[in-house]
Amino acid sequence: MAKPTLTAEALLADFPPAVRAMAAKVRAIVNDVLPDAEERVLPGWRAIGFRSPEAGHVCALFPYAAEVRLYFEHGSTLRDGEGITYGDTPLSRYAIFRRASDVKVGTLAPVVLQAFLATSERRAVRRGAAKPKRRLSRGGGSR
Repeated sequence: MAKPTLTAEALLADFPPAVRAMAAKVRAIVNDVLPDAEERVLPGWRAIGFRSPEAGHVCALFPYAAEVRLYFEHGSTLRDGEGITYGDTPLSRYAIFRRASDVKVGTLAPVVLQAFLATSERRAVRRGAAKPKRRLSRGGGSR
């Protein structure tokens, strides 16, 4: 018998409505910028990962009791002009959202696109390929 798959909605169901609303806004922006990305629930992490066929794992949404964090796998190279990312590890960064009004397309979409490009580039270099060329589609952070 196949193991049942946990959906993002099921993962988020245990969180307060405000957290679910923030998570929905973040997911919508990530899915708009990365329309080819697959959402994968990471049950052990209690998170939703976003994996692109071209880049691999780009970022993951972590809901908490009073906030939502979006972790960027290769976020240390992000040029975050709006100051929404935090962290000082050699590799990753994260954005914290404590209110739905904190989640803004114009601020988050460019960071998600940069994270995709950084992750794609790292993957291409590891594989000996040329740097990726990103096609902007479905809004692609151009708002």
